[in-house]
Amino acid sequence: MFRFANQARVFWPVELASRGADGEPVTATAYIGYQLLTDAELDARNDESLRLFRSTDIDTRIADGNALKQANKALLRERVFGWRDVADNDDVPLTFTAELLDAMLADPLLFKALLHGLFEASRGAKEKNSLPGPGGTPALAQRTTDAGSGTRKADGATSPATTAPAPASA
Repeated sequence: MFRFANQARVFWPVELASRGADGEPVTATAYIGYQLLTDAELDARNDESLRLFRSTDIDTRIADGNALKQANKALLRERVFGWRDVADNDDVPLTFTAELLDAMLADPLLFKALLHGLFEASRGAKEKNSLPGPGGTPALAQRTTDAGSGTRKADGATSPATTAPAPASA
């Protein structure tokens, strides 16, 4: 059963880089909990970035770039609410805290990955949840085989898509 919560919160996969014991770069996927940006917020961020990079005065670009970086860190502090699959050097899972998030934001590579993840999740999670497909179509259209889609209702009963009769063969 689909439950529409409209909370705009997701755990999104993000590739995070670190250094292994031998000093070599290692990447791993963590699931970062994001409060998604609205379309209007994404558009405003894009407009601000374009304005910054169109500026011809180098001093203004540097000052505005630093201000934008600080604004992006504040945005992440506001929008990241948790994580999964983040551990310390001994593989002990790390519980999300604001202090640990700040430590991650102090690392330029992690900051960039987390920020990219927020923007990607804000675009991708909405897109993923709004794509046309079997979930939003009537039961007979959901059938994928003669036996039906194989879906079940929350109470365990077979869905109409599963019990619908097979179409007559030609």
